[in-house]
Amino acid sequence: MTQLQLDIPDEAAAWLEQQAQTLNLSVSKYVAQLIQQHKMTLKTDADRTQLDKVEIDEALARENGWPEGFFDLYGSTQNAPLERPDQGEHQTREILL
Repeated sequence: MTQLQLDIPDEAAAWLEQQAQTLNLSVSKYVAQLIQQHKMTLKTDADRTQLDKVEIDEALARENGWPEGFFDLYGSTQNAPLERPDQGEHQTREILL
């Protein structure tokens, strides 16, 4: 386990000690729990933001006439790459000036 040394204001240190004592935890364990809870909050917020983005994308797609579920196909050919067939020779045209 990694040890960290932090410089924090005296008021913050006193608050941490009080909160840890209230929960019958060491300050170290209390701070570790705070960090873990914050990580979970960030993950939840990120998931919520991703869901909001999907809802917005679907709304924009409907407004612009795309059929429902159209963008679900994006990336669906991941295991079968698209191949462009031979295009043949380019046609040479007469240049008129």
